[in-house]
Amino acid sequence: MTCAIKPKKPPVRQRLTSETDDLALLPVDALVQAGPFGRSKVYAGIAAGLVPPPDIKIGARCVRWRAGTVRAWLVSLGCAELARQESGHTSSTGP
Repeated sequence: MTCAIKPKKPPVRQRLTSETDDLALLPVDALVQAGPFGRSKVYAGIAAGLVPPPDIKIGARCVRWRAGTVRAWLVSLGCAELARQESGHTSSTGP
């Protein structure tokens, strides 16, 4: 008897777009895609008080930010164009 192993589906990730509800919960990857920092800089920024702390702690290693919190943070950084982006991707041009 053989057992067929089903391939795992990639997780669906929430992105920050102009249509994302302000109460939507975003993982750290969404902050990395939307903002000017990488993953390690986001967590270092939280420790330094430069990045807002997560709104919700789901587990020991699982946190989420509300989309409205992320938008307000991006606007405060002067990245308002990133907060309004339709696609959820950052542009390749630097400051």
